[in-house]
Amino acid sequence: MTPEQYAARLLMESEAFQPGDRVTYARSFLRSTGMFTGREAFREGTVQLVKPLRQGGVVIVKVAWDGESKEDAELNPGTLSTNLVRVGEKHRELM
Repeated sequence: MTPEQYAARLLMESEAFQPGDRVTYARSFLRSTGMFTGREAFREGTVQLVKPLRQGGVVIVKVAWDGESKEDAELNPGTLSTNLVRVGEKHRELM
């Protein structure tokens, strides 16, 4: 399997986020990090880039978070796809 084919497969197996999707942090991620309150729990943003990494089947999603300064956006390398959900699907998560 070529690296390009592998990357395409990872994208299909991931949450299949697409640029332009509105996302927020997953409840399970917030719980695992202890972020029950504060701005992170209510943060929403728009997917800018979806990048699969060959090592370990990891998919990184670059998100433009609402209200984020340009300087903060430059420091943010991305978020694991497993830590995100679409804004309209948050209520479907298991508790």
